[in-house]
Amino acid sequence: MFGIVDAVTCQNPGLPNPQEIDVETNLIQTCDTCTYNNISSITTPTTTIYLNEVMTKQATTYNYSYTPTEIGTYYYSTYGDKNGVIDVEDLCFEVSYNGESTNTTQGFVLLAQLGVVALLFGMGRIFDKRKWKIKMLFDMMAALMTLILINSLKIVSAQSGSLNTMGELAFIIGIIITSFLFLYLFINATLELINYFKFKDKNKWRVNFYAD
Repeated sequence: MFGIVDAVTCQNPGLPNPQEIDVETNLIQTCDTCTYNNISSITTPTTTIYLNEVMTKQATTYNYSYTPTEIGTYYYSTYGDKNGVIDVEDLCFEVSYNGESTNTTQGFVLLAQLGVVALLFGMGRIFDKRKWKIKMLFDMMAALMTLILINSLKIVSAQSGSLNTMGELAFIIGIIITSFLFLYLFINATLELINYFKFKDKNKWRVNFYAD
């Protein structure tokens, strides 16, 4: 499902793969009937840079060196004398933290991790208060798995400009949910320990009473 989002974002890709942020890349235009090609502008996720620079010719390929500094979708406009007539074309490319794109497999991995979190938390609800240690163990495993899920979501969202904003929001929400979960576990563990020692002291008092 993630690949579909990226495909819709960049309709006319000028580069085959996502590019890595802060790493120089060549913006490419191909024309076998042109004598020149210029790049007129580059649109980043936040602004537009107007250039009108000459692209370097190599046979029928023209390129322009550029270093992206933001995550997201970029657009660049070129023009040349294709077949003796000025021809303008808009191309695009994606930029991610590591130059990799998201895919459906990563989406299934995230769903699997979410399923494990739900399973562990649900299993913790099966046991009654008398087995609070086992219940607490499942809750702790669910909390740790939640942290792993948040980290995985952060990594996947960083690989796609179109998911980066959503990933940031989900990361914040995940941190809030995890914080409440740990707070719940702490309060619950504290109450269970208090009840445990109260029950233990009560039984000790009963044993001493009958012994006397």
